[in-house]
Amino acid sequence: MVPATEKNSRSVVSFAPGFRIGPAKGYTNMRLINLLTAFVLTGTCIALAQNSPRPAGWAGVSQKFARDNASKPLATTVAGDCHCITGTWHLSAKLDDTTTIEGLLTLAAGEGPFSGPAVLTTNMDLTLPLLAAAPSGNWTRTGAGSFSATTLGFVFDTTNENQPAGMLKMTHAISFDGTQLTVHSHIDLPDGTSFSFDWSGTRVPIEQPAM
Repeated sequence: MVPATEKNSRSVVSFAPGFRIGPAKGYTNMRLINLLTAFVLTGTCIALAQNSPRPAGWAGVSQKFARDNASKPLATTVAGDCHCITGTWHLSAKLDDTTTIEGLLTLAAGEGPFSGPAVLTTNMDLTLPLLAAAPSGNWTRTGAGSFSATTLGFVFDTTNENQPAGMLKMTHAISFDGTQLTVHSHIDLPDGTSFSFDWSGTRVPIEQPAM
């Protein structure tokens, strides 16, 4: 009678006709079964990983966006022209033969790519008899190279000890051609009068200080 361990050591595993593997000395049938099971499970895991669906939710959207836009230049993004108008612009216009208005219009980036805060100061803010604080507001994109902005500013009456005299409102239609900003502005004063004018300018350049 052959001992159990010796009998197990002589076990042979057949995979296909003519192809057989015999266990090494000291291996039992149970060890062979465990080895083959691990081999099968490993192959199954690899197959599942290769055929698993793409991540769902925002992870999948992010990966798809990265793949679809990997070869596209940044200039093709829909918000590209919005980022080009951020900064401070020096605007000017002749209101009549003797009056030239100049302004500094600052358009800042907001939480999203299509809008942001706006601040406007002009050389007429302290023109008597009404003093105006720098009008502030917001801008937004209305189309390719087109934007709108609204700014509000407090007004003070110098003929009445600089008492508050209401608020002026300015609405602006802005166009950008890649270099120059052109603005059509309409002003409503607290006394009910209003007027409009067009002005244009370029971004304030950055210069190095003199050494």
